[in-house]
Order: sequence, then structure tokens, then C-alpha cells
Amino acid sequence: MTPLSPSYIQQVMAESGVFTGHCELRQIEGGAVNLSYQLKNAGNTYFVKVFTSDVMTDIDRKAQFQQQAYLASLGFAPRPVFIDPRLNFQVDTWVEGQSLKDLAIPIDEKLRVLGCRMADVHSELDHDAMGLRALDLPAKWQDYAEIAQVSDSVADESSHLGHVWYTDIAQAQCVCHNDMSFQHVVYSTSGIIFDWEYSAYSSPYFDLAACLQVNQESYVNARPLLEGYADKTGSDLSVVESKVEAMLPLAEFTNRLWFLAAERLKITRMG
Repeated sequence: MTPLSPSYIQQVMAESGVFTGHCELRQIEGGAVNLSYQLKNAGNTYFVKVFTSDVMTDIDRKAQFQQQAYLASLGFAPRPVFIDPRLNFQVDTWVEGQSLKDLAIPIDEKLRVLGCRMADVHSELDHDAMGLRALDLPAKWQDYAEIAQVSDSVADESSHLGHVWYTDIAQAQCVCHNDMSFQHVVYSTSGIIFDWEYSAYSSPYFDLAACLQVNQESYVNARPLLEGYADKTGSDLSVVESKVEAMLPLAEFTNRLWFLAAERLKITRMG
């Protein structure tokens, strides 16, 4: 997809009837896939996310907009305001506050806060209300491997880890974020969480393992995260530790395949 120009975004918003008068756009740092802007209009500030690729996420953007509205009603996400009829970008309310990534506090405290917030996600959200599908992780591996053109070389590893996944997933499932980086959590009374595009009905222990992976934290440093989670959920810490440890190879494998696929897409588009 060709990146959208600010003039296109301004034109669509002017035609929407939602925004009146001049729309000022300023590009800001975004994620690995999407472009982001700050929008100022009629004295209000908004966040604009441009969807540059859906290949890696396979998202129904209209359904995701409704999911986010549900999350926003419970204080878990910014309120979505507008989505481009052509599904090229979305506008959300602007959220003030620092992310955990930018906050100058010890890493152990950041991990504990993250563990507590993940406990909230796993215990307070209704997957039926969000319309979430159960995550078939081995199927995702296959998709990523095909994009990256490495299907044959990872087949045995995928088969072995797939057995672990299907055995574990039958034991516990809940709403999971699956991309819980420090950057995605606001450290404030709101506790807003960004970027729910990988959310699914899934294993809470895989979500915790994926959290360590995306934040580049090793399992030996994971205790504050798991303590915060266990305390908030009333779980046995030793059980949480053992289950997350079992999920670590799956999180690492997922992360490796995702980056291989993302790099292949980048090369293909540049070529």
C-alpha cells in the first residue's frame, strides 16, 4: 500500500462531517508497521493511525473499531472517533501521559505495573463482547513462515511447539493483548493500553511470555512481572512461573517468524 499523504487524510476528514474547519497534522513516532499523526481540530487533539499493512494482522478494521469502542467504555483503550470509509486510517481521542517505556522508574517497578495491568486485561474483559476469535497460534506460524518463505526449514520446530500449544490452550483461555510492550501502556490513573490489533482469545501464559519477548526481557528478570500478575489475580506464583516458562519457546518462535515475515514483506515492496 502506498503511504497516504496528509492532504488525503485532511480531505477525507473534511468530507466526514465529524471534523470542521482546519485540520492540522503532525507526524509522530509510530510502531513498526503503522504511521501516526497528531491531529488538532477545533480546539481538540486526536491521534491518527494510518494503516500501512494488514498482511501481518489479518484485521477486520470495522470490527476492530467496535472492539476498541468496547475497550474504551471500560477504560482499556482510547475512544475511537472516526474511521476512513476506505479503511485507510482511524482517528482516536488523544491520551495524555507517559508510557511505561518513557517513565524514569526502575525496571522492576515497570514490570510489576505491567503484570498488574495484564491481570486486569485477563480478568475483566469479555471475549464475546469483543467478538474475539480463539488464537490458532500454529496457523499463524504457518502464515508467517509462508510469507518469509521458510516453511520447510521450520516445519519440525512448528510441529513440536504446536503440540505444546494445543495441550496448554485447552486448560485456560481469556482475552489477551499479545503485544504488551512498555510503550503500549500509559502510566497514569487511566492506565490506557494502545494497539489491540493482535488481541485474541488465548492463553494468559503465552501473553505473559510474549510480553517478556516484546520487551526484550529475559525470564531470569521476569519475577516482578509475574509477582504483580500473581498478586493481582490471586494465583499461585510458582504455577504462573512454570506455565510462563513453558510458553517462552513458543513466544520466541512467534517473534522470530514475525520478524522474518516482516522483513520479507519489506524486501518485496522495495523490489
